[in-house]
Amino acid sequence: MNNLVTETRKEVACIRYDLHHSENVFIIWEEWKDQEGLDIHNNQSHLQDFISKSENFVSAPIQVYKTAQIL
Repeated sequence: MNNLVTETRKEVACIRYDLHHSENVFIIWEEWKDQEGLDIHNNQSHLQDFISKSENFVSAPIQVYKTAQIL
């Protein structure tokens, strides 16, 4: 996960990519300049490697929520 965060933060469109933890739950809080940047991120090897490796250590499928800031 550290490699994922480190490499993602280097991406041009990345505004925020923070890893949070509570008990057995990990949350990655992401903010992107635009949808194009997010689309590029979703195809990066460091993300694809993480997804394939994470299948071996997660107890439930990864959940992704797209939100909009209110305040």
